[in-house]
Amino acid sequence: RRGKLQGIEGELIATPNYGLPRNFNKDRWTNGVKLSSDGAAIEYCLCKRTSQGVEFARIVPASAMMLHAYFDSTLRHDQVRGVSPFAAAINTLQDVYEGFTYALARVKVAQMFGLVLTRDAVTSPDVVTPTVDTDGDGEADAKYEIDFGDKNILLDLDPGEDAKFLENKTPAIETVNFLNLMILLALKSLDIPFSFWDESFTNFYGSRGGLIQYIKSCKTKIADNREILDETSKWRIGLAVEDGEIQLPRGKDFDWIRWEWIPDGVPWWDPIKEVTGHGMAVAAGFSTFDRVVRETNGGDIYDNITQNAKVLAFAREQGFPIVLPGLTAADQEAMLSTGVAADAESQSR
Repeated sequence: RRGKLQGIEGELIATPNYGLPRNFNKDRWTNGVKLSSDGAAIEYCLCKRTSQGVEFARIVPASAMMLHAYFDSTLRHDQVRGVSPFAAAINTLQDVYEGFTYALARVKVAQMFGLVLTRDAVTSPDVVTPTVDTDGDGEADAKYEIDFGDKNILLDLDPGEDAKFLENKTPAIETVNFLNLMILLALKSLDIPFSFWDESFTNFYGSRGGLIQYIKSCKTKIADNREILDETSKWRIGLAVEDGEIQLPRGKDFDWIRWEWIPDGVPWWDPIKEVTGHGMAVAAGFSTFDRVVRETNGGDIYDNITQNAKVLAFAREQGFPIVLPGLTAADQEAMLSTGVAADAESQSR
């Protein structure tokens, strides 16, 4: 009645072990959903988080719920509540995340370099190089004293001696490839191409092909989003009409109201080629003007034509006519005259 929605995470729809009412019969509930004899949802058990897990909060009738979670209807015909597509991969992804942490730790350790000094052997291996007390402190010092200060490092080595830094090639190429594979699997669970993660992974045509496949995979998700938005709009606009926030014309009821949710489109990658291709597809009957506009910029072709006609008519009135590509001035003038006449006729009605 307040015209607001409360979002509930899927895990909070559950059959808890704590705080249940006395008349709660667990045998009639499945994963927090009370089902009818034919499997339809009747009520939902909502929980709240506690230090012991989840605890009973309240029961909500199915008519008051709008489900917008992930339902895999292709494999799980008896699924009664939404489950994340990541659910089966959670443990693996946690292991990968820990792998990132360990790899970063190794990178930090590798930055602590060491200097190795070597010399050509001139005696037996068990003979050591004697040292002397060079600073008068009573202790025999090592032969080499090197100060890694802010200035350049100077090493005074004898013939046959060499110095080099210890190297640790980390992370290894195999580790990087494995982590990329795990990332690829995670992205694929959401139908996201790997080229979205790494643009250098493929060439232009590979990226374009991945985008086309991704857009195709999004059709069902777009349909689900549109369905929940339509249901929400119907409920909220109905409250607005009932409360008098929206005044309908005389003789009109709620069914007279029309709305449409249009998903955002994908901009052209190569405008000249794609515009030409879309025009040929429309001319051959393979597509429509409305479909092309929706898929490219998510707009409405009728609004586009109306706005363009206003701009062209205004430019003509100001003595600064705009001639569209592919049209002659005479053709465009005839088009504008027809549009102005049709607009005047519609206004007179």
